[in-house]
Amino acid sequence: MQTGKVLKAVESVQRLSGRIPLWAQCLIIVYSVHAAFLTTFGQLFVVIRKAYDIGQLQFVRPLKILPNSVTLGWDSAPYQELMQSYAHNVWPPLYPMMLRAASWLVPDDGPVFAAAAQMIGFASHIAIAVGLTRYGSQLRLSREQIRAAVLLVFFFPGHNVMFAAYSEPLYIALSVWCFVTLRADRFLWVALFASLAVLTRNMGLFLAVALLSAPILIPLQRKGLPTAERFFSMRSLSEFSAALGRLWPVVLPLLVGLAWYFGSASYFGQTPDQAADGWARDLLVHHVPQGADARLWVLEYLAFKGPPGTVLLFYATLIAVPLLIQRKLYVEATYVLAFFASFAFYLYRPFPFPRYVSVFFPSVFVVVSLFRPGWLLGLSVTLSVIYSEFMHVILFSGWAGEP
Repeated sequence: MQTGKVLKAVESVQRLSGRIPLWAQCLIIVYSVHAAFLTTFGQLFVVIRKAYDIGQLQFVRPLKILPNSVTLGWDSAPYQELMQSYAHNVWPPLYPMMLRAASWLVPDDGPVFAAAAQMIGFASHIAIAVGLTRYGSQLRLSREQIRAAVLLVFFFPGHNVMFAAYSEPLYIALSVWCFVTLRADRFLWVALFASLAVLTRNMGLFLAVALLSAPILIPLQRKGLPTAERFFSMRSLSEFSAALGRLWPVVLPLLVGLAWYFGSASYFGQTPDQAADGWARDLLVHHVPQGADARLWVLEYLAFKGPPGTVLLFYATLIAVPLLIQRKLYVEATYVLAFFASFAFYLYRPFPFPRYVSVFFPSVFVVVSLFRPGWLLGLSVTLSVIYSEFMHVILFSGWAGEP
């Protein structure tokens, strides 16, 4: 009798979950897991840190109706300063401007910055979940594979900024919809999302370059035609001109971004005394061995000397490129390769690499596509979620510093 009741209850839950869209199911899992980790392990770390008298974990819940909390730390302080004053030019400008706009909805006596960041983050998470489920359908993945890929993007190993006051969620949402609309041949929407992505994070520059190459790369997907006819026929030339013409809105922000990127922020060949930016100077003074090439040192750290999780992510992202090409996702492969090519002329801080690696979500999807739905895929996602949330709590409690 009891067994029958249990089975009926399980069937009821299954029927209910079947009525919930896949993207909403993913968000329910995301917020449930995140809230559980913060309320248990997060509070445990607060107690431990108080016992050692080394500060307090900075978790706030400005909007009680939303089932997540914004993590505030020293890394988000520049965004808070820009939202409050915007006293100097900044690139990329979109996220702090959106914080200012969202702050108008928050009472002045409340936690304005945290609440504004949380609203933008929550809206971005919805856009990411909806866009990724649609992107997975375009790639003809199963529901189980799509669910796994969406969860991995939110809980990629060490990816601790999806719930923080950073611009990554907004950027990922915009880049996801770039590829969704590209696959639907809606080029004006592609240009709009790409332009906004350029204005949100530097990775948007590589995204825009990859998307502008789409009219060239798409003919590669045609089968049964000679190479000359694929690229130089009147049909190909007319399609190229039309597609490039519809992508024109992304050109201006791309040029402005590239001018900034190759100018004041490249640190190409700079010495510590010449590096005006705080983090770049700190990197050159305290981390890079004296006399070593900073860019080569960063690559060496990511490829050999970093934490195992960082090294694994570095190679996994690179190895995914042939898989993208095999699946004929040429624009996505160009996007990832353009980022790695930038190591030749741009000085990155290598330590937060696991934080932003989820911006290359196409790599996650092609890796997931190798797994058949089953226990192995489920176990991989579960371990990734647990590892990511532990890293999230540890990093933002100040227990894991940079080398």
